Amino acid sequence: MDSAYHIQKALDYIEANLKNKLYLEELADKANFSAWHFHRVFNALTGVTVGECQKHHGNLFMAEKALN
Repeated sequence: MDSAYHIQKALDYIEANLKNKLYLEELADKANFSAWHFHRVFNALTGVTVGECQKHHGNLFMAEKALN
């Protein structure tokens, strides 16, 4: 399997756990990468850091919650 598949697994996990604080090591484990490798591959494939991604998804979650 390629790196994009593994990163997508982590992105799916982020979206499924928006209410929870997620840690780099936890996300790396979901992608079957070391934390060091995950951080670099994630940034290379998405163009954002893991923290930026979590912040963005969290903001979307809060906006959606406010509208309902």
